[in-house]
Amino acid sequence: MIEKMETFSSNFWAEIFGFIHIFINFIMAFIMQFFKFLLFTIVRPLMVGILQLASDYFWKPFLTILFNGIFQPVIIFFYNLATSLRDLALPVAQGMGYFLREFAVLIRAFRLVDVKNSINNGPFTLPQ
Repeated sequence: MIEKMETFSSNFWAEIFGFIHIFINFIMAFIMQFFKFLLFTIVRPLMVGILQLASDYFWKPFLTILFNGIFQPVIIFFYNLATSLRDLALPVAQGMGYFLREFAVLIRAFRLVDVKNSINNGPFTLPQ
């Protein structure tokens, strides 16, 4: 009889706390779904709209002004400076090249070793 009473009371309290557990799960699911609803219907469109407005009316004009007003003139200045130096140094380099070419022909006449590169030269083939 005591064992039956213990089993009955254990089942009774299990059913009571099971009902409370289901009720709390229902409330938690309601809260989470309500929070999801708020995020998807209110917060997400607001965030996307704010980012789009900030991009269209602040970041794009700011970056355009920054590039066109500061970076592009400096980059074009250095580009023009580099091309001017190249155009200035090109005749001097060509003149030195003509001189060095004649000097190289003169030095080549004094070579001590003549190296011929051939594809057929290998450890087992005779050079041609």
